[in-house]
Amino acid sequence: MSGEFPVFQLFRLPDERHFLVRFRMPTFSGTDADSEARAQVEAEQIATALLERQGISPTDCTLLGTQEGDAIGDELFVEATEGANLWWASTQYGPAWLVLGTAQSAADFWAEVHQDDDLRGFEPYGPLHQKEVTVVGSLNHLMHD
Repeated sequence: MSGEFPVFQLFRLPDERHFLVRFRMPTFSGTDADSEARAQVEAEQIATALLERQGISPTDCTLLGTQEGDAIGDELFVEATEGANLWWASTQYGPAWLVLGTAQSAADFWAEVHQDDDLRGFEPYGPLHQKEVTVVGSLNHLMHD
């Protein structure tokens, strides 16, 4: 079985507010394409529900990108975190995929990337972006609506 890894999705609203939606990927069979497709649909439903709980319609915001797996910094894994100073960079895999996290500075962010084999493997590149974001969702358990 696969899944249960952290998923972070970064959204921008027309008023330039940013929301980071976090949840655990629903479990799926890595050998069954239908199971993985169902998990992807469920993940989209989870993200939609988390946005709607904030009074945000998914059609009113732009998905800037997603990171699946561990992000930089511990702050995004703390249940009580409601806001964060977020840094992110695009990756070689296209605009839908980001490397993101919290750090004190751009230099600290890149140092963390270069120390992590998984993050380095995404081949993130600049420009690096930084915004104060609202954090919603939970990584402590699987979420189901």
